[in-house]
Amino acid sequence: MDRIVIVGTSCSGKTSLAQELAQIQNVPHIELDTLHWLPDWQMRPLQEFRAAVSAAIAGSQ
Repeated sequence: MDRIVIVGTSCSGKTSLAQELAQIQNVPHIELDTLHWLPDWQMRPLQEFRAAVSAAIAGSQ
């Protein structure tokens, strides 16, 4: 399995499902909100966000 992307509306259980699947499959759980938002709900600049995503997924398959 390469990657699983879970999308859905707010409060639909995406994080819970992703955490459970990651545990079952023994793969990392990468939360984009954690990479996107800075403290006090400030958006991370786009280039920094892209770099953070690239770093998070590097080598994870």
